Amino acid sequence: MAPEVAYLLARSLRRLVVRVRAHNESAGLLARRLAEHPRVERVNYPGLTSHAQHALAKRQMSGFGGSFVVRGDAKSAAAVVDRLELFRLRRAWGASRASSPSPSPRPITG
Repeated sequence: MAPEVAYLLARSLRRLVVRVRAHNESAGLLARRLAEHPRVERVNYPGLTSHAQHALAKRQMSGFGGSFVVRGDAKSAAAVVDRLELFRLRRAWGASRASSPSPSPRPITG
C-alpha cells in the first residue's frame, strides 16, 4: 500500500464509528418515512418492525445499515432519484460524499 493511501485510510477511519452511526440513523428515518408514504408499496429494511426478520436483526445487530429496498418500477425509481436534492447520482463507492446508486429494475443479490 502506498504511504499516501495508508495516510488517507487512517485519517478516514478515525471517524468511522460516528459516520456509520449517522448512516444507520438516517437510513432508519428515511425507511420509516417511506413506509408511511401512500405511494410506496413496500420498504424492505430490517430496522422496520414490519420486516419479516426484524426480531432476528435486532438480536444480531446494533444498527440496521444504511441500505434499503423500495419496491416500484424503474421509471418511478428514476423519477425519485431525479428529485433528490442532498444526493447526487454516483458510480464510485468509498467516497465520503452522499451519493445515490443508479436505480436497479430488479434487486441485486449476491
